[in-house]
Amino acid sequence: MKQQSIFINNLWRFATICTLALVVFSCKSKKVTTEIADESLNTRRIISEHLKAEPNFKTMASRVQITYDDGKSKQRVNANFRIKKDEIIWMKASILGITVAKAMLTPDSVSIYETVSKRYFEGDYRFISSKLGVELNFKQVQALLLGQSTIELKPNAIIQSISDNKYILEPKIHHELFKQNVAIYPNNFKIANQTVEQVGQNRIFTLDYSDYQKVEEAYYPSDINLQSIDDKKIIRLHLQVRKVDVNPDLGFPYEIPNGYKQMQLD
Repeated sequence: MKQQSIFINNLWRFATICTLALVVFSCKSKKVTTEIADESLNTRRIISEHLKAEPNFKTMASRVQITYDDGKSKQRVNANFRIKKDEIIWMKASILGITVAKAMLTPDSVSIYETVSKRYFEGDYRFISSKLGVELNFKQVQALLLGQSTIELKPNAIIQSISDNKYILEPKIHHELFKQNVAIYPNNFKIANQTVEQVGQNRIFTLDYSDYQKVEEAYYPSDINLQSIDDKKIIRLHLQVRKVDVNPDLGFPYEIPNGYKQMQLD
């Protein structure tokens, strides 16, 4: 049980770190098939196609296996995600069928509790943003789960190139503390990967979408790899989406049990 608690703490901490990195740039499917990147497409067209690739749904449910690997230990949990688009992101994590954590995100609030240590966090994005030092909101988290850019892409502020048969977009002027870029697949205009390097700190964050599945004419991520490299320490988080259901009738049951203590986030 102690190992489960450590896993949930590590998972929360790593997810927070990776979200920070991405915000600064503020059923199995077949592997992604790539078409030839069209050199004639301009930046405005690529961004437009990417925005049109965002799935249009009212509700979505998925089953995900999450693997955490810090080089010393590897742990897995199964998770159910439910989304009411632009309103709710709900998650339940379990090990061997036993619930170990639940989370509920709305545009105004963030709540999470874990059952092993009987602790919870409840607050808003302003609190988390102050801890991270950058602005974070609901839409950015939702975009990450859907394979969309976590920030608004402005054609006049972006440099475009082609590498490894993908469209590469990066800002004309980088953040003073970070260098970043995003790669887009030419066949479905979904995110292939995002990379953020912290200048002078030997820290690199990467987010790879190696696999998408097509459900009702839209593409949803089915294989997501997050990696944090801090000097020589490497932490990996792998999300394998086993099934996606679009527009099912969903409930979002969530209530922090009595007797739980408030979680202190470092």
